[in-house]
Amino acid sequence: MCCRYTLAQIERLLELCEQLGIPPPKFALKRRYNVAPGQRTPVALGRDGVAWSEPVFGLTPKGASTGGPGLIVNARAETMCEKPMFREAVLRHRCLVPADGFYEWEASGRARLPHYFQLHNRSAFFLAGLRQPGDGDGGGGFAVVTTAPNALVGRIHHRMPLILPASAVNTWLGDRPLSRARLDEICRPYPAEQMTSCRVPPSVNNARHDAPDCITPVENDPELPLRFT
Repeated sequence: MCCRYTLAQIERLLELCEQLGIPPPKFALKRRYNVAPGQRTPVALGRDGVAWSEPVFGLTPKGASTGGPGLIVNARAETMCEKPMFREAVLRHRCLVPADGFYEWEASGRARLPHYFQLHNRSAFFLAGLRQPGDGDGGGGFAVVTTAPNALVGRIHHRMPLILPASAVNTWLGDRPLSRARLDEICRPYPAEQMTSCRVPPSVNNARHDAPDCITPVENDPELPLRFT
């Protein structure tokens, strides 16, 4: 499950937007070291041109209160086209979720050890998102699409968020339906050799803790750095 991620390097996100021809958000971006479900965070939308919004991370099940418990934060790429909750979003409400890293947890006895994953060049990237429209620019919510893990993430978890390659970003952002073949082409694990990972402090386990120490590598970790080349 991808339920925590970072958006700490604002400058690199703006560089990525410029490279891909995506207008940057008009509102100020805050550095985030521990984005968690139920929190508002930026996404880029693609209907009638590119626009930015700050919906809640998580989709609200039908009949539940908006932003309440039981938020759905992930959509499996393999089944999202068939699931009633995601079907319309796959067709017309795809969005880009800016990030520069994400967390997964390793089980070690009764402990949960957080690992932080980034691109090896530390650049920003876009995760594939599915948006649930709401009232106003900041309304609604979104879920992150997940796929099978690559060899790096697979050492820790059986799923990983769908990191969009640069060639697929504008295609995903569009609001036109995509064929199943095109979706299958896009929804592949990001190459392990282009990523790196390290253990980080357990402070990130607290969803309310959002500070730079969340991404500080644990010293004397025998797996540091963990990178596929």
